[in-house]
Amino acid sequence: MNALLNQQYLCDAVLTKKNSLPCNRIINAIPDVVYVKDLTGTYINCNKAFCDFMGLRFEDIIGRNDTEIRIEYDAIFSNQMDEYVIRNKSEIKFETWVTYLGERRLYETIRTPFIGSNNEIIGVIGVSRDITRHNRLLESLRESEKKLEMLFSQSLYGFFYVLFDEPIRWDDTVDKETLLDYAMCSQKVIKVNDAFLNIHNIEREQIIGKKLSEIYISDKDRMRSFLRKLFDNGKLFIETLEDRLDGTSIYFEGDYQLLYDKESRILGHFGIQHDITARKSWEEKLKQAKESAEYANRAKDEFLKNMSHEIRTPMNGIVGMVELLMDTPLSEEQQEYAAFIRKSSEELLHVINSILEYSKMESEKVIIHHVQINPEDIVALIVDIMKSSAESKGIQISSLNEINNERFTSDLMLLQKALLILIENAIKFTSKGEVTIRVLTEKQSSGEKFIRFEISDTGIGISSSDFKRIFQPFTQVDGSNTRYHGGIGLGLSIAEQLVRLLGGEIGVHSQVGMGSTFWIALPLDN
Repeated sequence: MNALLNQQYLCDAVLTKKNSLPCNRIINAIPDVVYVKDLTGTYINCNKAFCDFMGLRFEDIIGRNDTEIRIEYDAIFSNQMDEYVIRNKSEIKFETWVTYLGERRLYETIRTPFIGSNNEIIGVIGVSRDITRHNRLLESLRESEKKLEMLFSQSLYGFFYVLFDEPIRWDDTVDKETLLDYAMCSQKVIKVNDAFLNIHNIEREQIIGKKLSEIYISDKDRMRSFLRKLFDNGKLFIETLEDRLDGTSIYFEGDYQLLYDKESRILGHFGIQHDITARKSWEEKLKQAKESAEYANRAKDEFLKNMSHEIRTPMNGIVGMVELLMDTPLSEEQQEYAAFIRKSSEELLHVINSILEYSKMESEKVIIHHVQINPEDIVALIVDIMKSSAESKGIQISSLNEINNERFTSDLMLLQKALLILIENAIKFTSKGEVTIRVLTEKQSSGEKFIRFEISDTGIGISSSDFKRIFQPFTQVDGSNTRYHGGIGLGLSIAEQLVRLLGGEIGVHSQVGMGSTFWIALPLDN
């Protein structure tokens, strides 16, 4: 602060009375408080800032001392500071809180010996500066640093700082391989928190002042590759598996950021690490469990397929021989027995075929063959196929066509299978009334046009809470249905997968005791 004043110039001006006007102009231009006293403590000069500070005119200050213009406490303290400067022939620096314009302000003051022409002390020069705002900024900075230090020390994440011996400039004008050699040798860890020590299971003295690579049992090429990526990008987030000094392994994720100086040179880097060993262990166990489940599922599908094939071959033989037997002369009782054997064999064969169909779906071995389909033709064919089955239960089956010569592209066989499953189900769960298959077109809010097949029955109906469950494999709404109606709960699951393969949607509207309507919607531009 005393550099603001040319002390020797001021001394000469006061002693010789020369250039007093320029001198006063200089000190009056200074925003800091400036004053000059002789050895008796009498004020011999001051600037306007001092007059404003004291609330006095210049002529009311010059020729007086602190006792006359200050309150007692301030006067005593001021005189003590002057005595110290004169006695020790050295400057003194101190801070004081004062009330100025009704507000508490902090001032920093320097008092220095006033040297005369004979190189003798002839008084004291004082300069005071208002540092209230500066002090508040320092307090705010200290508080921020305190909070940062608290975060650093108490965080559950591992924090560390690394600095290089000299700053590094990283651009296309330098030999990067040489700089990497330098960085590998000169990097030093200067600060870590407790969490970092816990993560790596080390003591502070094992890492402070050491290279980061010294806490891992890893090759230098990996550290070199890490530094190259960090230098190229400025920041880096990676997951790393490392062997610690105690021989144990650790998996951690790290977020790293370069530290730069004003010239954009690299000073070092800052890192945050988090131990994810437990998470990685669970992920690996989950992966193994998933692989085991997939293997078991494939084994199950293979078993079902093989067993179904093994059973279907003799079953086909049984059905064929029973049909031949029924063509021979038999008594009425024998005809009844043979018909029962044929019916039971056909039901078992139907179950086996369902299992094979499901296995094929699960293994995703279904091939799609797109052809042009006339909806009216496929509906007529299905009604014709299922007519005898419906009539045997006293149920009427009919169709309702609400389209005009519409054609669409899909897989005829897969669509036919899906529709047959839905109609078989409708007939199975309907004891009286009718089953209707309706075909129409609809336009969704997106503007896309669909062809829709609806199979309605007057059967037992389904609760809305079971709508999603009925499309799951080996599921029936009521276990008693299996005993009464038969089946293993695969039909709707197969139908749902078939429709999904065709790029369509399947759903149901139903109410218990009021029948059901299952529907299939396929895009016309499929």
